[in-house]
Amino acid sequence: MSKLTSHDVVDTTTGQVRGEARGRIVRFRGIPYGTPVAGEARFRPAAPAEPWSGVRDAFELGPACPQNRNATMGLFALSEIQALVGPAVTIHQPMDENCLALNVWTPGLAPGAQNKPVMVWLHGGGFFAGSSGSVPYDGERLAENGDVVVVSLNHRLNLFGFMYLGEIAGEDYRTGNVGMLDIVLALKWVRDNAAAFGGDPHNVTIFGESGGGGKVSVLTAMPAAKGLYHKAIVQSGSVGVALPPPAATALTEKLLAGAGLKRADWRQLLSLTTAQLLTAVVSDPALVALGPVADGVTITQTNLLHGAPVDGGKTPMIIGTTHDEARLLFAADQAAFTTDQEGLRVRVSHLIGGKTPAEADPLIAAYLAAHPGMSPPDLFFLIATDIAMRHRAVHQAEYRAAAGGKVYMYRFDWRSPLFGGKYGAVHGIDIPFVFDTPDSLGAVGPSPARFALADAVSKAWARFAWTGDPNHPGLPPWPTYDPVERMTMIFDERPAAMSVAPIVQPLAAGGTA
Repeated sequence: MSKLTSHDVVDTTTGQVRGEARGRIVRFRGIPYGTPVAGEARFRPAAPAEPWSGVRDAFELGPACPQNRNATMGLFALSEIQALVGPAVTIHQPMDENCLALNVWTPGLAPGAQNKPVMVWLHGGGFFAGSSGSVPYDGERLAENGDVVVVSLNHRLNLFGFMYLGEIAGEDYRTGNVGMLDIVLALKWVRDNAAAFGGDPHNVTIFGESGGGGKVSVLTAMPAAKGLYHKAIVQSGSVGVALPPPAATALTEKLLAGAGLKRADWRQLLSLTTAQLLTAVVSDPALVALGPVADGVTITQTNLLHGAPVDGGKTPMIIGTTHDEARLLFAADQAAFTTDQEGLRVRVSHLIGGKTPAEADPLIAAYLAAHPGMSPPDLFFLIATDIAMRHRAVHQAEYRAAAGGKVYMYRFDWRSPLFGGKYGAVHGIDIPFVFDTPDSLGAVGPSPARFALADAVSKAWARFAWTGDPNHPGLPPWPTYDPVERMTMIFDERPAAMSVAPIVQPLAAGGTA
């Protein structure tokens, strides 16, 4: 541990914390922001953390929310996927239901330092898994090079954060979104404590990738989050819908059955052990769909892309995806990488909910017209990426641009050289470039150009946090997005902005193709 100085102790609203000095950056880890949430407090909103006396050392990561490592990682247990993006989903700390803790990296504790923008990172893993402590999420380089305060946090996931009891347990459990309310509570902590760490509570950017980007999207539909952030970045996480209460209740009934309980026995969930609850949540594959619920209290609409956002669509945003999202999402189906034309028709018909391969033919024809000569596997992954990710991102950008918001669109095209390049610009490959840690993820590969791109991307994200505009001298001009020009920054060895028009248009309500 580096030598500590007087500047490493910060007064927060709940007590003093001591961090580690790391050059210009001081790092604080495992700061509690919420009360315990186990036992009788399960499935209920948390309160702010209780004050403590003395100085609390903030040297270790707080626990991750409990999750079944084998069941929740599934795809990520494959050897090729581990080599590509394993560090982004590997959990290094213990797991505990009482997981409401956050981490801070700040350059703002030097005497006379100007208040810095605050960037609050929300981790990936859907709404089911993950942790802020994964290696590529280290905020030190972003804080250093971007001159920003970086915050990351853990919150409740899977059944602990998103089981809906409103139609079973009554008014006291009306909300099914306590995992999202945990994030709101953390943002309130940031509002109340940012200045003590040299941050500006009036200049907060929320950002996240995959499930983290989804959480950013959901926050724009939550009245409780209004005013707690001022800019937002959605990386591969444009969530289209919140579950309607009947669908969420059906999932809760599946979980009760997995625990050997009937609907009337729901209170027994409060006394089951964490291990018993984890066994129940992996008893039915459908339970991976546990996520935000339109409970009428914290979220009032099921359609998050078409409904009016709480901010009126005015919050400046960066929105984007990688070029080849689906190559990871469908990696368990290795036959897709060598599929023939008939296999393409079958797979695409499944993607669009068709009953026969013939129903996929018009869509395949449209893509072939735009990409003549493309092989069936490449065509499948292009269509699957658009349907699974890209079209929701475009729709989110178009909706907000139409509402008068300033939107910057990107597509990450840096292709991984691993395994002969078959995974391309894989889901998650943008993360280490944002954090300026390109060697933290195997997928990035050894090209010397990785360092220049990481510098350009991380500075763009930080510049956006400072000003609401990601443009800086190390990047070609990046225009705002509009539905006519569709100017999109393509991040590759030589970044460039160009017009990009997805085939899957117009985009249907709810984010479906």
